This record gives sequence, C-alpha cells and structure tokens, in this order.
Amino acid sequence: MRSRAFLTVCVMVSLMSSMALGQAAPFSFSGKRLKRIVVRNAMMVDGSGKPAAGPFDIVLENDIIKEIASLDPVAVKEGTARRPAAGELDIDATGKYVLPGLINLHGHTQDERAGKPMPVEYVTKMWLACGITTVRDAWANPKVLEYSKRINAGTLVGPRIFPYGGFPGSKSKYG
Repeated sequence: MRSRAFLTVCVMVSLMSSMALGQAAPFSFSGKRLKRIVVRNAMMVDGSGKPAAGPFDIVLENDIIKEIASLDPVAVKEGTARRPAAGELDIDATGKYVLPGLINLHGHTQDERAGKPMPVEYVTKMWLACGITTVRDAWANPKVLEYSKRINAGTLVGPRIFPYGGFPGSKSKYG
C-alpha cells in the first residue's frame, strides 16, 4: 500500500514539475510586433523551381526580410561562422524549411457560417496560419472591401486581400 502511495506521489510531482518547467519556457511573443526576428539554420525554397538550399539565417526587421545569410555548415560546427546578430526573437529552424507566402486565387472572406456570426479574424488568421499571405477574393462584396482596407491600415490582421468582381454598393469609411 505504501509503495502505491509513494508511486502516486512521484507521478504527481513529475506532472507538476513538468507543467512548471513548461511554463518557464521563453516568453511568448504571440500577438506582439517585434522589431527584429532571426530565423536560424533554415533550408529555403525560393519559389523559382530550384531545389531547396541552405542552411540560411534569415533576418526580418519591422516585418521586412533584410538579410538572407548563407551559412557554411563546417564553420557553424566549428563555431567560426559569421552570423547575423541576435534578434528580439531567434527561431531555430534546423531541419525545417522556409518557403514563400502562398497565394489563394479564389478565396471568400467570411464573417458567418450557416447564418451564424463568426469573427472575420478567424478566417484571416487561419489563412496566415496556413502560410497564405495573399488572397484574391472572388465576387467580393462591400464588407470584403472594408476588410481589405482594414488589413492595409493595420487594424485587422490578415493576408493581403485583392477583391475581385462584384462590389455592389461599395462605399467605405476607410477610403
């Protein structure tokens, strides 16, 4: 009976310590704009049709790619590689691939499903999470024109939206 109690306590301590250590991980940057992000050791697909190449360190400053530094794997192992300075966030992309943003050529920005309201942010953030950075919204309505202008103004998070066709009664307070 004591061994069972001891085992239960050990499991509980293990679970509690793993939760505590998980929370001690680096700060979350979700939803925060960072001035400098460095993606390290990434394999890169450049979108030209060539095979992936790398590793590279990719530096983003104010949401713009400022530098793509090619790395010599031997110099990296020896610790003699010249690398970009650290950012506010450094992402280790070892064994991972970076590719250009995807374009959805026939999308529909929605704020409801089956007649039930849904925040438009759900759609726009889901596109971004899937790597879609540009959407051509087919048969857009005035709401889509507003969403596009809000994204461009920085008041709505989402991919660039290019409204296409439609536009009945399109008047906007943003434009």
